[in-house]
Amino acid sequence: MRAFVMIRQYYYDSKELEQRIERLENEMQIKFKDIYEALNFLLNPPNPERNPIGFRLDDDPFLAK
Repeated sequence: MRAFVMIRQYYYDSKELEQRIERLENEMQIKFKDIYEALNFLLNPPNPERNPIGFRLDDDPFLAK
């Protein structure tokens, strides 16, 4: 418990450490956002409209009446 209190006090006393931690937090937020977007894309890929493949009776002029 005393160690955490000392670390917190050191954090409040050190502006350089505070700036480095804030910069690291911002960097990690950006990276986690990118990772979340990539995972979301992989889990829910876009499904473009596709033309069906195969034979249709209405395409054959001899069978369609």
